[in-house]
Amino acid sequence: AKLAKVDIMDELADDLNRTLATSRQQLTSIERLLAKPKGLPGPTGESNKLYLEPRGVLVCFADKGVTFEYWTLSIVTALATGNVVVSAVSDLFYDEALEFQKNFLETGAPEGVFQVARLSHLSDLLMDEHLAGVVVDSHP
Repeated sequence: AKLAKVDIMDELADDLNRTLATSRQQLTSIERLLAKPKGLPGPTGESNKLYLEPRGVLVCFADKGVTFEYWTLSIVTALATGNVVVSAVSDLFYDEALEFQKNFLETGAPEGVFQVARLSHLSDLLMDEHLAGVVVDSHP
């Protein structure tokens, strides 16, 4: 079993490297967008500004049809923009998601900012009055 895990890590190394590189690019873009309001000049000369603000609690979910890269980027983006994330994952990825959460908390992030739930709890999460949105994988 230990050899199988090593083989899996070797197989996922390229995917992980690509995901980390894309995450860095995403964080740089978010930092730039959040740095100052975006000016939106109106057709009659008025001045409008677009402010980006956190929405609250977001659900990011993962099942066998969601790539690791997409799942990670949805979490990174939601957290970097000031939202709380609940990641609802299938039993297939539950242990990995808990490990991801553990590693995230070890960076010094506040407790409760990133939580993990089983996908079977998704309907209850969707009914919560504090829910601001759901991140859905739109890839075929």
